[in-house]
Formats: sequence, C-alpha cells, structure tokens
Amino acid sequence: MLFVQRAVETRDSLLFKVLRNISQMDGSIKQLFAGYMSELAELMKAPDTHQDLLVEIVGVLSNLTIEGFNFSAFIRQHDLLPFLGSYLQPGVVEDDIVLEVVMFAGTLCTVETAEALVRSGMVSKLYDLIAEKKDDYKKFYEQFGKNLKLGIHEDLSLIHI
Repeated sequence: MLFVQRAVETRDSLLFKVLRNISQMDGSIKQLFAGYMSELAELMKAPDTHQDLLVEIVGVLSNLTIEGFNFSAFIRQHDLLPFLGSYLQPGVVEDDIVLEVVMFAGTLCTVETAEALVRSGMVSKLYDLIAEKKDDYKKFYEQFGKNLKLGIHEDLSLIHI
C-alpha cells in the first residue's frame, strides 16, 4: 500500500488518521498492513515521534487484528513490552495515548503472548491505572450506569408471540 509508505515517510498525523480509519475495516484490508507492521513499530518507538503522531500509529496498530500474524515474534523483534509499559504510568502521558496503548496491548494479547504480557508487568500497571482513575470511572458510571444496565435488558414489550 503506497498510502502507508507515504504516511511513514512524511510522518503526517492526518495521513495516519486516515490509515487508522482504514485499519478498522474488516476483511482483507487488514492483511495489507501486515508487511508494514515493522515499519510502524519502529516509527512508533522513534524518539522524535511527537505525541499526536504516536496516538495515531498506536491506534493503527491496535486495529490490526491480523489472523495468522505472529505477534509473539513481533513483540520480541521490536522489544515492545517495555516500550508500551512505559506509557502505562499514571500522569506520565496524555490519556488518549494511554487508551491506545491499552487497546494495542489487547491486540497483542494472544495465547502465545499472554504470559509475556503478564511477566512484563503490564497487567499490574493496568491495575494501577484503574486505581489512579477510579474517580473518573465512578463519574462515568454515575452518568451512564443506568443506561448501561438498561441496555442489556430485553424489552419484552417488543416480543410478539
């Protein structure tokens, strides 16, 4: 995909926003990104990658649930777990980066990688984040909890016998 090459070469956050939307599509589209995973990982880890770009790159990577992709080798090859773990510290980075890192960790978590994720300390860092943000979660639940509860119940008046 020339579009991915162009985005990597120019480091344009807007191009990466478009890529992020494309990477959400199902089907064979995600497979097209497989050849660019290493380039995306290296750009993500580059010390001169600014935060707006980092959010978009991690967002693209978190969308790439590519069947048959060897995430275990990918994690090892790019030493991703210490890098990602460094962004899971409360108050260190913006919340949108933390969210994308959490989502990317979810994408990386497979049967083959789960043990490495736990051993890296990422799971305990996630617990720490939840503890740090518990007031935010409480506010969210107070505002939307009723809707969430109601949303999971079936409206029996709509059932026609």
